[in-house]
Amino acid sequence: MRTSPSRRSGNTRANTQAEGNPAEGLRTPRRPRHLPEVLTPAEVARLLEAPDPRRAAWRVARDRALVETLYSTGARVAELAGLDLRDLDLAEGTALLRGKGRKERLAGIGRPCREALEAYLDAAARARVRRDPRPLFVNRHGQRLTPRGVARALAQRVARAGLARRVSPHTLRHCFATHLLEAGANLREVQELLGHASVATTQVYTHLTLDRLVRIYERAHPRSGRRPR
Repeated sequence: MRTSPSRRSGNTRANTQAEGNPAEGLRTPRRPRHLPEVLTPAEVARLLEAPDPRRAAWRVARDRALVETLYSTGARVAELAGLDLRDLDLAEGTALLRGKGRKERLAGIGRPCREALEAYLDAAARARVRRDPRPLFVNRHGQRLTPRGVARALAQRVARAGLARRVSPHTLRHCFATHLLEAGANLREVQELLGHASVATTQVYTHLTLDRLVRIYERAHPRSGRRPR
């Protein structure tokens, strides 16, 4: 059976269309990058100093210690909740964090954090609240404090500090990275401290620091183009 010329030409056009992708050269629109919100060092200080005379002394000491530890180490909330007493070396000023995929990394803890941890451990021992000897941070039942419990304790401290913005445990991780970069830390070093597999993940914090530098320039430089107030 002979194929008609019209059918042969139709097949030729279909084959020609299938050979190339007309959208191959098109670029997809970039999704907007949402930069993480961070606190200023002064706001972090307010958070640490927030008083709470209504709670038990050991819980006040615990909450300050966990905020200090989040800010000092840049730990994720699950890493903080997973800390055991054996993971701390207060003499050396280090904490062993277990991150995603059970990857381990050493984090530094500064003098204020060490002092806060020592005060918490002493207060918890005197109150005899600990039921499980392993976890660093415990709840009022003496068992390991969960990530949700960490977030709840932080939210209460934020309210007492009078901070108008929303602050989560991850906010303190953002503060850790941003404040290090603003003080001159190397991006690769911050990547290691955060436990990021790729430096591309850490680069979001350079946008934060650059934005701040631009605002400082526009506010302070006489030739920035902004009219003085």
